[in-house]
Amino acid sequence: MFSINKYWPLVLLLLPNIARSQNTPSISLNSMLEKVTAYAPSLNADAAAIKIRQAQTTEVRNNWLPSLKLNYQADVGTNNNTAGPYFGFGIIPSNSRGVRDESNTSATLTNLGIAALDWEVYNFGAYG
Repeated sequence: MFSINKYWPLVLLLLPNIARSQNTPSISLNSMLEKVTAYAPSLNADAAAIKIRQAQTTEVRNNWLPSLKLNYQADVGTNNNTAGPYFGFGIIPSNSRGVRDESNTSATLTNLGIAALDWEVYNFGAYG
């Protein structure tokens, strides 16, 4: 009669050889990455989306830094009672009429330099 109890040491000795013969050859990392890139293009789109989110996170994190704006304007012209602003920066309020009551046709050179520092010290945690 066939008894497993007699042959189990032989089976245990042969089992590692059988398992070892079924190993597949190893694949290099470069060839595996090439295959993944070729057969799974959605991974490239997902990787790009991750990089976009990381860039947005970095930008939001850096928003707490102060913003320095430097402007310089050189104008040559006259102000002949025309309504509107002197300067187009939005920092100096506009006048409702010209500077002079009478018309003056002589040209004037005007230079203006503005340095504006904008810093939001506390924004209740909006920048993470």
